[in-house]
Amino acid sequence: KYLTFTMVDMSENLKMKVSLRLSCKNLKNLDTFSKSDPWIIVKLQNNEGHYQNVGKTETINNNLNPEFSTTLTVDFYFEKHQKMQFKVLDGDGREEDASDDDIIGHVHTTLGEIVGAGKFESKISHKGNENRGLLIVQAEPLQ
Repeated sequence: KYLTFTMVDMSENLKMKVSLRLSCKNLKNLDTFSKSDPWIIVKLQNNEGHYQNVGKTETINNNLNPEFSTTLTVDFYFEKHQKMQFKVLDGDGREEDASDDDIIGHVHTTLGEIVGAGKFESKISHKGNENRGLLIVQAEPLQ
């Protein structure tokens, strides 16, 4: 007699879709005659270790405490360490044209930290300066 084993890929069963809603508080003002026009690029590290764009928010003009209406949907894998990067920019909404002067700052975290917190908050930093504002990410599971 022989025993037969069937390999089943359970990874699809160990994930859920999560909606992310972004906002910021007390952003550093990079403009001289008005307030910054913030927007955010969100990236998620893939299996090869490269960061890929998940999406971006709209630009909110003249606002240092933006609440973005754009929500982003990502797959949260329970058994996986998913690194995320949030880049907060001031400007016209095009990353390829952004100079160093347009970068308000970055936040590096994991999707697990965000989902675990429900309402995740982190200081925004740029070049060692952590006094660039606060990023707030609210995570909600989707059915």
